[in-house]
This record gives sequence, structure tokens and C-alpha cells, in this order.
Amino acid sequence: MDGYETLESYLGNPVVRQKFNAWRKSLGDLGEVLAKMYLEQEGYEILELNWRIHRKSEIDLIVRSAERSIVFVEVKTRSFRCGDRLQQFDAGIESVTRAKQRTIRGAARQYLNVSGVGYAALRFDLISIAVPELSIRFIEGERFLEVLPSDVFFIHIAEAFGAFNGSR
Repeated sequence: MDGYETLESYLGNPVVRQKFNAWRKSLGDLGEVLAKMYLEQEGYEILELNWRIHRKSEIDLIVRSAERSIVFVEVKTRSFRCGDRLQQFDAGIESVTRAKQRTIRGAARQYLNVSGVGYAALRFDLISIAVPELSIRFIEGERFLEVLPSDVFFIHIAEAFGAFNGSR
């Protein structure tokens, strides 16, 4: 996919809610829910959400494509002030360092070892999400964040980094 677009064209425009814990965690959880919804709409089968082998090794989403590839998806969500959208995409993409890639690949190996899931190929994708701060509603009494997909911008980068050889 070239450039960024809103999620509205994929999801319509229902209000998406996420239980509020702490701002950063809740924003990340909201992004993962949006990414999951987008991938389901695109025909991916969701195998796991927030799969972890231990405290430091988590894979945000594990999905199966129509071609039976197993796709390990890292989701990076950032909020931005008016005019900073591209910087937030860059920040999300750049935050997947070589060390983070190694951690994700190691967790992917573990997942394949313990799950026994069959696959035709493996892929590592990145979904970077940017949400305008002003469009995120915090509902105090209910402890939820709300956002409309029409306000959410994203980039889905297939094969964002190499499988098990450390290449990008």
C-alpha cells in the first residue's frame, strides 16, 4: 500500500471503544483492535491477539492470509497533534528496531514450535496507525477511549522485515 489512508473505507464508521487503563497502553490496545478489524475485513483469519511466550516477547497479531501464509503483525499506534501525522507514522515505523525485529522473530519461532500450525510461507508485517489527539474521546464514567475509523490513519507494510535471517 502506498501512503496512508483512513480506516473508514475498510470498516465503515462505527465507534470503536477500548477499555481505558493507562493512556499509552490503552492507545496501543485501541490500535491493535483497529488493526484486527482491518485485517478481518481484508480476509485474514485471526489466529492470535497479543500472543506472548514470556513477559518481553509478544506478537501483537498472528493471522493467516488467504494464501495460507502465517503473518506476524507488529502494530504501532501513535496519537498526533494537528499537522504531525507523517512524523507519527515515521516514529511508529522507526520504533521497530533491529532488536525489536529479533525479539519478534524469536517469539515467532516459539509460536511455530508450540502451535503446530501449518503454513505455506511466513511474513512479518507492520501496521502503523496515527490517531489525532482531538478525535480520541475519553468517557470518564465508563473508563473507555472511543474513536471513529474515519479519524484514524494507517499504513500496512507487508513484509516489513525479513523472516529468520535478520534482513530487512
